[in-house]
Amino acid sequence: MEKDKKRNLYHYTSIENLLLILKTKSICFSSLENVDDMEEKETGDLQNFGRFYYVSCWNKSSRESIPLWTMYSQDMTGVRIELPEFPFKSFRYAKGEYGFETDTVEYVDMEKLYKNSKMSVIDGGIKLYDIEYTDDENLLYPKIKNLNVERLLKYDFSKLGRYKRSNWSFQEECRYGIFLAPWNMQYMEEIKNICKINLNDSDKIISEAMSLLENPNTIIPSKRFYVDFDEEILKNLKILLGPKVTEAQEEIVKLIVKEYCPTAKISRSKLKIS
Repeated sequence: MEKDKKRNLYHYTSIENLLLILKTKSICFSSLENVDDMEEKETGDLQNFGRFYYVSCWNKSSRESIPLWTMYSQDMTGVRIELPEFPFKSFRYAKGEYGFETDTVEYVDMEKLYKNSKMSVIDGGIKLYDIEYTDDENLLYPKIKNLNVERLLKYDFSKLGRYKRSNWSFQEECRYGIFLAPWNMQYMEEIKNICKINLNDSDKIISEAMSLLENPNTIIPSKRFYVDFDEEILKNLKILLGPKVTEAQEEIVKLIVKEYCPTAKISRSKLKIS
């Protein structure tokens, strides 16, 4: 789990999504095959491998962005929410629980993940990073397979979801990301147990697991999953209304906030756009 930090981040969205966020007290993480830049799911050596990487996209600038209002808030009639980094609920797991090798604190509800999504966390938990904008094809389509890394599955997950073409630089994007393999808990435990007690079979089952991931026809169990917010942190939520939000829409936002997050602060955009 990443360390809490002090800067605030911003997420542009529709009023409808604001309702879902506050009602469920959670935020959606989507597979890279469902983000706006369709290049991101591809790598230089494994077709469509990015579909196993899930992200929640945020903006790191306090300055209002006209393009982001236009793209993600239904023609500037949505909202921008503001929260500190890592506003998620934390979960404590004892050594051996859900396959953890030590006592662990994570932002992922493992029970819900395995029950609802049938996926497994592979490369640690949720990470936060700034997007790097580039026109270097080697970065845009990185080679992921790396037989030299010291882990069961020989991939360099750190290159996934990190780079976008310079055309997207106006987004000033940062994102939370996590790699989820299409295996249930039983399969994960089987892999670990075989690797511990039967070295002769370990190479075979690891090879099978990697073949499943590398097969472009392997279907991901879920296109998205949800991460819970820490309700105490959510109490300090700030909501900025889009430049073209009508009085009626503002009243709807106020009703949503009154019902699901009464301590949130609402303000209007300073932009004047017809």
